[in-house]
Amino acid sequence: MLEERYVFPKVAAECAAHLMELSKSGTFGQAADPEAFAASMTEALRSVAKDKHLLVRVRAAVDAASAPGAAQPLRARVHRFERARRENFGFEAVTRFDGNVGYLDLRSFAAPPRGGFDAAVAAMALLEHRDALIFDLRRNSGGSPAMVQFLCSHLFDEPTHLNSLHFREGDRTQEFWTHGVPGTSLPDVPVFVLTSKETFSAAEEFSYNLRALQRATLIGETTRGGANPGGLYPIDDRFEMVIPTGRAINPITGTNWEGVGVVPHVPVAASDALDTALQLAQAAAEDRRAEKERQWAELEALYVAALERGDAGDSSAASASLALALKEGYGWRLLRESDIDGIGRGLLGEERVELAIAAFRFNAEMFPGSERAKRSLADGLKRIEQGE
Repeated sequence: MLEERYVFPKVAAECAAHLMELSKSGTFGQAADPEAFAASMTEALRSVAKDKHLLVRVRAAVDAASAPGAAQPLRARVHRFERARRENFGFEAVTRFDGNVGYLDLRSFAAPPRGGFDAAVAAMALLEHRDALIFDLRRNSGGSPAMVQFLCSHLFDEPTHLNSLHFREGDRTQEFWTHGVPGTSLPDVPVFVLTSKETFSAAEEFSYNLRALQRATLIGETTRGGANPGGLYPIDDRFEMVIPTGRAINPITGTNWEGVGVVPHVPVAASDALDTALQLAQAAAEDRRAEKERQWAELEALYVAALERGDAGDSSAASASLALALKEGYGWRLLRESDIDGIGRGLLGEERVELAIAAFRFNAEMFPGSERAKRSLADGLKRIEQGE
């Protein structure tokens, strides 16, 4: 199986030869029990491959009547999903610290769907209005690239190439890009990631992705260094093997963190990482709030100028000024679709009908799929017709 599947064929052949030599010398016959045997096999493999994902382990109990490699009984098959549910799919804690700093303690990147995405959506909704974010991955041992992709997607507002996985079978490459997410994305919120010597696999990918894209500040310790994805394969009715079948290729660095780990920007002991991150995050959050206040002041000035032009009878200039104000407010992420609709409704109530239509038209153009935006624009145009 190693020679057929391992991502690096030459290394697989070297591992196989090493195992055969040790087997002939009687090394594995000295194991006291199955667990010790599996551990000795893993040690032998890693001594050659240096791959922390590569391992042999004892299989979970299966039905005695089942043939080797046969499907497990229903209870055994769903056991790991029950455990994932009990552990809330890795989402250990979400909280808010002083300074409006959001904190997520994430223990794994749960494989979708099985509720993992629902937990992620709920967690990110609680963090949506924070001025800085801390992702604590110090006790995170990895998981699914799809969950890495999903959480990273909350931190960008443009399609962004995060990572690629190249697989030996079929000589194929799978690219992972950010995508639309439920709720609001947070591309302008400062992000801090806590790491430790135990941070591994998918947790390292999350950290590496954001570091390469200069989207986060990493604080803590250099991670374990496992970048080769793979699968679990039964050997017989007693043992199974995790075999890395691919390797990560970052689109910016052209490499990955295999064997070297992800190096933090701010190296501190893992036990001190949260305190250090809070100091930095609270300062960053304060800077963000100050910038938002500056943007609001500029937006207010643009809005008042539009009203003044409208009151002076220059409806065309007023509408253009309002559209500019709304564009700036939306670009700065101060205004959402519902906010702009509310502005238009308020203007309509003040009998500033042409300005209201300008707001509704802007919303309809920005959100062509929104039924609310279409209805509001229709209401504004109807008011013009009634006035005529």
